[in-house]
Amino acid sequence: MMLFAGALLITLLSSGFTEFNTKGEPREALVAHTMLSTGDWVLPVDEAGDMSYKPPMFHWLVAASSLLFGSLSEFTSRLPSALALSGLVTATFCFFARRREESNAKDTDTRQALLAALLTFTCFECFRAGTNCRVDMVLTFFMCTAIMALVRGIERRSVLRLGLGALLLSGAALTKGPVGIVLPLGVVWVYALLQGRNFLKVTAVALIVLIAACLLPALWYYAAWRHGGDRFLSLAMEENFGRFTGQMTYDSHVKPFWYNFVSLLTGTLPWSLLLICTLRPRRWRIKAPRLSWAKIRQADPYTLLSVTAAVLIFIFYCIPKSKRSVYLLPMYPFIGYLLAERFMALIRERRLSAKLMRRLVTIVLILYPIGYAIVFPFSVNGRSDRAIAEDISQIVPDKEPVYTFVPDAFLRYYVTNHYLGYRMKSLLPSGQTPGADRTPDANDIAAVPGDCFYLALSEKVWDGRQIPLSAEGGKETDFGIHSWLMSRGLEAEEIYRSERSTRDVKGRLVLLKVASKTGTEKYDTNR
Repeated sequence: MMLFAGALLITLLSSGFTEFNTKGEPREALVAHTMLSTGDWVLPVDEAGDMSYKPPMFHWLVAASSLLFGSLSEFTSRLPSALALSGLVTATFCFFARRREESNAKDTDTRQALLAALLTFTCFECFRAGTNCRVDMVLTFFMCTAIMALVRGIERRSVLRLGLGALLLSGAALTKGPVGIVLPLGVVWVYALLQGRNFLKVTAVALIVLIAACLLPALWYYAAWRHGGDRFLSLAMEENFGRFTGQMTYDSHVKPFWYNFVSLLTGTLPWSLLLICTLRPRRWRIKAPRLSWAKIRQADPYTLLSVTAAVLIFIFYCIPKSKRSVYLLPMYPFIGYLLAERFMALIRERRLSAKLMRRLVTIVLILYPIGYAIVFPFSVNGRSDRAIAEDISQIVPDKEPVYTFVPDAFLRYYVTNHYLGYRMKSLLPSGQTPGADRTPDANDIAAVPGDCFYLALSEKVWDGRQIPLSAEGGKETDFGIHSWLMSRGLEAEEIYRSERSTRDVKGRLVLLKVASKTGTEKYDTNR
């Protein structure tokens, strides 16, 4: 409990002072806000008509924490990730420190288990994910703890632990989809076979766990399909299978083959740097490792599991074209153990000082909250769109909507909308509807909001300096917004232009007051 409390305190100190400054965090928070505002906790659809690209577990947690604290904020949005990181660190320590009942395993050094947990906690990628409002750390918690529970269940023939593992796999699937079940279960299956266990028994147990783990996600997928129909089904197929096979209708995080290698090297900083510094220069002579089934089966179970998990997860995420550094997060507890094992061996060989190792860990534990609570907020909060939202709120009357025209299927004013109290409403239809693979323009606007309304759009669109992305001819260089206004007898007065570009949409934000040329305003903007 002390380890969990300490990790949670450091993580919360590091996550509660930074404003939203990228579209990723407020985009996830928007789903939780939609749940709270509409009461739809199965498949909430936001004001733009978009449904979430991911299952709802993370958003349920954000909504629940917001209900607990009374409002949706940066703190409540990041709290699930902080709890997941703290739980992952605690589970890593408990798993590697409490395995003394197996007759074929050596007593685990508690110090090595603690070092593995601390190294996992302080790896840059892990700590960053634990301080963000994103699904990745919650997914990592479910996947890694499921592996640990299933391994214990197989080794001790415990139905209770296998059931717990299946429940954790369900949580992973409800966070990111089927990959949350398939990948961890595959790791456990391969690990059990490498230990020399009976193929048929291990496969039978894996199939039973697979069926049990699919029950709860299947209920949600069925309910979501009843809500969203074929539109939801096509979105789920594209996100889960199209992303893996490279058959998505749009490019998403497409990276070269070497990207994961660099991500792992930078993600494990500062400990990857320490590992490199402790390597001894040797002659450039490569010896092929002499492995045999006997040696593999006699290997330390911790080491075998860690290597198996790290290698399989890494290879799995090298297959799709879509690559992100956070996809590799389930590797980190096992990489942490391998690093701890290496550093402890260096300490025993007197090539690394135990005192130095303690000081390095302590320094990193101090620097992270200082950097994330003081330095990072100081550098990025000034670039957040909160100031733009505050300027708009001074102009637009309270609770009055602000309509937006962003001719892009995926961009929204997410940060500005969050700090504006989610008052922005898109004039364009959802980018998830059929035919949304082309660049939208003013011809796609469904209806006029009224005789008088506020409209926010990019200066590049309003000033007519941006060329349409689609190859279709006959379109205005401003995506037709001026022609649309004229054809409907509307005139627009520019009443605000932000001093700098927004974080979500390229270009400075322009706020227009749109009114009918012959109509009468329905409200007084000074009230």
